[in-house]
Amino acid sequence: LIDEAGNHITDNIITAEHIGQRVRFRITNQCGNSCWGYINVEDRNGNCSQQNVSIVGNISTESYQTIEAVYVEMSVDMPLSYTDEDGNYAFGDMPSGGAYQVIPSKNDDPKNGISTLDLILIQRHILGVKKFDSPYQYIAADIDRSSQVDGVDLIELRKLILGIYDDFPDNESWRFIDDAFEFAQIENPWASVFPELYTISTLDTDMEIDFIGVKVGDINGDVEANRLDAVIDSRSSRWPLVFRYDEGSASKGEVLSIPIYASNYEQVSGWQGTFMGTGAKLLGIESRALDIGNKVCHLDDVSNSLTVSYGSVELEEFDESTVLFELIVAATGVSPYSELIELNSSITASEGYRSFDQIVNLELEAKATGLQIDFIKPNPWKTVTDIEITLDKAGRARLEFYDVSGRLVLVKSDEYEVGSHTIRLWREEFPAAGMLYVKLISGGITTEKKMILLD
Repeated sequence: LIDEAGNHITDNIITAEHIGQRVRFRITNQCGNSCWGYINVEDRNGNCSQQNVSIVGNISTESYQTIEAVYVEMSVDMPLSYTDEDGNYAFGDMPSGGAYQVIPSKNDDPKNGISTLDLILIQRHILGVKKFDSPYQYIAADIDRSSQVDGVDLIELRKLILGIYDDFPDNESWRFIDDAFEFAQIENPWASVFPELYTISTLDTDMEIDFIGVKVGDINGDVEANRLDAVIDSRSSRWPLVFRYDEGSASKGEVLSIPIYASNYEQVSGWQGTFMGTGAKLLGIESRALDIGNKVCHLDDVSNSLTVSYGSVELEEFDESTVLFELIVAATGVSPYSELIELNSSITASEGYRSFDQIVNLELEAKATGLQIDFIKPNPWKTVTDIEITLDKAGRARLEFYDVSGRLVLVKSDEYEVGSHTIRLWREEFPAAGMLYVKLISGGITTEKKMILLD
């Protein structure tokens, strides 16, 4: 075979590159006689035409929350793509006929969407109190990537929450599963190998390939997966979980055990936070009503911090006189207790959990023995009631009234002398009846009580 340029065709094989040419060939029989002929090479069915096609897709969570900045890789030497804020990626002008693999990955911000509430949900699942109802929850809870959910996963996840780990030692932040895959068993997604990539044996047409993203460790689905879907933090409008201690004075070098109470430890499943030593060296924490052991906290001498991740499989309630735990500190100077420690989110985010789904603020306050709400009489009340307060220092005092959702419904503020004072309340001042929380604030110190306004 000889092409139009006079070149011999290698191995006498006509390929797509000869389409449109006139090929000369010679035929020889067994007796040695030969003749020449010509072939016009055509591709009438379009089977050999070189076409450019595209591969597009979308990546989102099980709840259709689009995932931004997912790194999507094709075969070697192919361009890369990243998902946009709508979770879309695209590979355009791909040569047809090739074999490829579409591989998504994302391994950043491992704490995104992760809290002690996820630990509580995993523990409730393990104990059979409330089992997972989605195969993706199982995959999210498999922290050590062992193809099962057990106590090791709790330990590994808590280390990340407490700041012991910066990332997952045996896993990545996200895992991605082919959206078209159907799990054989919801309660055992590892019963068959689920595809974390998509294989194209021969690319011959435009394709749309979607994936479901699973944020490792996030069981309740509150991950912020894209910039448009960032969670608006409305916790400040809810009734916070408030830890309290009695104000006192410390001497330099004095080792103190400071009892911590709560004014409203009601329907609480857990909490987490970072205690920082501001005027004292943090030495540890002692369990009292709450079982806070070494497994749920981490003391770091370098940062002088104590991170805690406490949870319970059952809801807990304690009255305001119950000591929940004690903080052990050594004062570095002469100062009031309120200058020794603070609660913040510098390592472990400070937050509390009411029931198994409501996230609220977590606060730490000093309580002065001279500031108090003496009584609310009558309580419950329907038309009018009196609140008596006592101040140990003259100055401005503020009464704040909150409903059960944490919405501020009334404020009364005035200047008061030292001693007791009575404030009268009328039904018309409140928008609705029900349980109300009364907070008295003066000189940076807070105390509170509950009252019931009848309909």
